[in-house]
Amino acid sequence: MKKIIEGDIMLGSLVLTELPSFLLNVEVDGDFICFNNNLTDLKNAPISILGSHNFYCNKNNLINLIGAPTYVGGSFYCQDNNLTSLSGSPVDVYAFDCSFNSLKNLIGAPRDIIGSFLCQGNDLNSLVGIPKNIGGNLHINKELINLFPEKYIRKLSNILETVLYE
Repeated sequence: MKKIIEGDIMLGSLVLTELPSFLLNVEVDGDFICFNNNLTDLKNAPISILGSHNFYCNKNNLINLIGAPTYVGGSFYCQDNNLTSLSGSPVDVYAFDCSFNSLKNLIGAPRDIIGSFLCQGNDLNSLVGIPKNIGGNLHINKELINLFPEKYIRKLSNILETVLYE
C-alpha cells in the first residue's frame, strides 16, 4: 500500500544536510519545500508530488538530481544550486527551472515538459539533452543567441511558445 502525505511539507531554511528518511517511497499531495538548506543530494525525497503541486529544492548545494521524485504534477524548481548534471530529473513534470547552476549541457533533463523550461544563467556550450517537447517558453542566456539561434533550437525541440533570450 502506498503512503500518501496530504498537505504541504515545509522543510525550507532548516540547515538540513539530508532529507528525513520517513519521506522515502512516499507520495505527497501538496507542495514539497526543501529550499535554502545544505543538501548535497535528494536521497529520501518523495517518489511523487501529486496534483498540480510543486517541488522546491532550489538554493542548496546539489550537483545532480538523483533521488528526485519521478513525477511532479506541478513545477520542479532546482535553480541556484551547483548542478553540473540533470541526471535524476523527474520523468513527468509540468514545468522545470534549472536556471543559475553550472550546467554545460542539458543531458538528463525531462524529455517532455508541458509548461516552460528555464535554463538561463548556466554555462551551456551544448544543447544536448534539451527536452524534445516544451509546451511553454524556453528561457536561455541572452549571450547564447549567436551560438544557439532560435531556428537551430527549434530543430532540436518542439517549443510551442517563445524562445526567450534573457
